[in-house]
Amino acid sequence: MNHNQIRALSLLIGAAFFAVCIGYSVAVEQYFLLALATCGVIGTILFLMPGYIPLLAFGLLTPFAIPLPFIWGFPPVLFVLLFCFLKKSFREGLARHTNQRINVMIVPFWIFFGWIFIRYCMNPVLPNAAGFGENVTGFRPYLNYGICFALVATLGFFIRVRADISKMIRWMAWVSLFLVLLLVPLMFVRSMGVAAVLQYLGLYVDMYDNGVFRFVVLPFFGIILVSLSLLPELLQIRTTFRWFLLSIGGLAVVLGGSRSGLLMASAVVLVIPLLQRNFRKFTVILVAIGAFFTAAYFVGEKVGRGDAAVLRVLALVSPKVAESTQAAGTWEFREIRWRRAWMEIQNRPLVGRGYGGVENAFIWSNWSNFEDARVEIDIASGGVHNGYIACALIFGIPAALLFIGILAWTIWRNAKMAMRETSDSFSKNIHAFVCVNLIAYALTIYIGTDLNNPMLWFLMALGVLMERVKRAKSSRLPPKEAVVPNRTPLHGALNTGGAGSARAIV
Repeated sequence: MNHNQIRALSLLIGAAFFAVCIGYSVAVEQYFLLALATCGVIGTILFLMPGYIPLLAFGLLTPFAIPLPFIWGFPPVLFVLLFCFLKKSFREGLARHTNQRINVMIVPFWIFFGWIFIRYCMNPVLPNAAGFGENVTGFRPYLNYGICFALVATLGFFIRVRADISKMIRWMAWVSLFLVLLLVPLMFVRSMGVAAVLQYLGLYVDMYDNGVFRFVVLPFFGIILVSLSLLPELLQIRTTFRWFLLSIGGLAVVLGGSRSGLLMASAVVLVIPLLQRNFRKFTVILVAIGAFFTAAYFVGEKVGRGDAAVLRVLALVSPKVAESTQAAGTWEFREIRWRRAWMEIQNRPLVGRGYGGVENAFIWSNWSNFEDARVEIDIASGGVHNGYIACALIFGIPAALLFIGILAWTIWRNAKMAMRETSDSFSKNIHAFVCVNLIAYALTIYIGTDLNNPMLWFLMALGVLMERVKRAKSSRLPPKEAVVPNRTPLHGALNTGGAGSARAIV
């Protein structure tokens, strides 16, 4: 039985099982089995379809978590990696052929993740029973670092050639566009029931004072769309659709209501012309951004009232808007945690304190005790809203300096490749995409994003992967034929060169 026959038989069995589940669910009016069967059928189709790129793109970008029993917020990236490995083993077992992995685990990656493993072994922790308990164990942040390591270590199994990288970039664009078009209409639903469902699925939901939802993940999708719209050769789309992606990306940044999102977008649109050596375009954009911030300052000082998405973005340059939208309070919220974290760093500057270690953290007698406990909970879980400080707090100052060095080297390396590469426009644009998105992440790490973000490590690994894919392709090219010099004797040339040739020599 070949692969096509197995796939056809599996689809037939799945369709029959799904039909039985539909009939049973309609008869008893209980639809849990139908939902379970739907997930099973979709999983079977994804398992039998060739390729891993759509799964990886969705797993990296989805803001939702898998609602499993007894496990709160199961990471979708971990599920996708396990699913892809099972699929890879099954397909290679049928084909009796194993594809070689492209190794992207450079030495600094090994050192950083190795130190995290050693730090975990110094104070090993386990998750709370049934996914909830009164103690802060710190197991989930360690698990997230493990997921990042698994992603970087196995990326070369699933993305091996230039076509895979191109497909991954396109799927990242389409998934980001889909999520923006899904979440933006949900902002205006203003239903607490919908908010409860979204929070159950792991999506953080805030709210403006007019009842409109605020999704803090929107700017990250917007940054991807903006950067890809400014690097047209990666998507190969028409100019009108590029402008559409740019508009949707900008809308996502604004509706996210994040000052860091506006700062990230400004950095992206400024750095890309520099990488393209288009200094005239860079100057125009710089003047436009300066004019926008100047106008935003005066507008905010004159009419800044209330808490809305547009006004919250303007809080980046307007102190009055920052006060009216309570954005200034979020900065004080962060400063409290930074000062408390610095006190802990001074106690253990070399090895850090590790995650967890707070007993009875979720037991309070009144609301004031809860507010006091929040700072200690954030310290124990690494949620100090500054990834660099959190790394120094948990793993020590040397680990934080090592990560900063890795990030700076990766940005510099990709910028160098993007500016020097002239013969390969695709490679040049990939390195530019990685560079600008890492610069954006470097900014947002300062005010919130932790270092155990899978998308951050994927971008750092993607730059290394692009270089090694190109190197592997050049090594597989057949060698050019050597030019053999003409060693024909003189008398042979006289005999075969014709009378004119003989006369010329004579």
